Amino acid sequence: MRKTIWIHVVIWMIYATFLINIFPFSSDSLLDNLMDVLSSYPAYAAIFYSYALLILPRYLTSPPKYTRLIVSQLLLLILFILFHIAQHFYFMAWINPQDFGTSSMVAFTRYTIWWFFYYGSLGTGYWILTKYMANEKRKGELERSLLQAELSFLKYQFNPHFLYNTLSFIHAKAYPLSEELSKAILLLSDIMRYALEGKPNETVSLEKELKYLGNLIELHRMRFNHNFHVEYLIEGDITQKRIIPLLFISFVENAFKHGQVNNPNSPIVIKVKTSDSSLMFYIRNKKNIGMKEISTEIGLENTKRRLNLAYENKYHLNIKEDDSYYECQLTIME
Repeated sequence: MRKTIWIHVVIWMIYATFLINIFPFSSDSLLDNLMDVLSSYPAYAAIFYSYALLILPRYLTSPPKYTRLIVSQLLLLILFILFHIAQHFYFMAWINPQDFGTSSMVAFTRYTIWWFFYYGSLGTGYWILTKYMANEKRKGELERSLLQAELSFLKYQFNPHFLYNTLSFIHAKAYPLSEELSKAILLLSDIMRYALEGKPNETVSLEKELKYLGNLIELHRMRFNHNFHVEYLIEGDITQKRIIPLLFISFVENAFKHGQVNNPNSPIVIKVKTSDSSLMFYIRNKKNIGMKEISTEIGLENTKRRLNLAYENKYHLNIKEDDSYYECQLTIME
């Protein structure tokens, strides 16, 4: 940050020196031009950074606030004109009354407005450039993160066709012996197919993601001999939404690992609700009593990183926790 500030200071100094020597402002005196620059360039810099760091980032968001954008520009323009009238007709005229303060007020105001939009345009260009560079950096980080995840996953990845064929063979052999065992193998096959074939750098249908989640819940229910109490609720249209894959799994596995899964009075609640402009995921569980497994929170941290890379400021993650309950709500805006 400090390095960036010094770079900006040096660039402004070089630019001001160039104008002083090549394009004198209003006087043949180098000293007068220097005083003119020192007294006026803070206002030029203020316009530049107001556009680059305040007005455009705040009001050209999603959705854009055009009325506030226009009003803020008008107020800034009025302040800029008043400052330069005081600077030119009073301060510089007091220093050198022969070269300053003698021009027409209308012509000077027109000239001041031109400089306002000139530096405003420079600030806009700087904002566009920095936003583009930030997006490219985000894309690079996402690609590196996904590549690292894929490389880590390859350590444990079997040939998918071999795995599916083997599970199909076991499923066929198990069916005459136990329908429940055969169903569990089929669920496991679907879960592994989704996890192995999904590409982490592409979005997937929310419908497929929730089907995967439902299969995972059902497999755990069979594992706990149906003494497994989960309320899995889906509201809204899930066919038109797309998300990054395996987004909810860390929250669900955390609930299964640390929550009471066999308490019918306090079941684990998993809720997904969609609207035209948002997707909401909610999970709540009562904590286990007694011995508790140590949580590394690696899965949660990875999920937060994926959310930051994929959705940046278009999501809200709210986690509440006390001695008895853990609940989490994730909202993704479109």
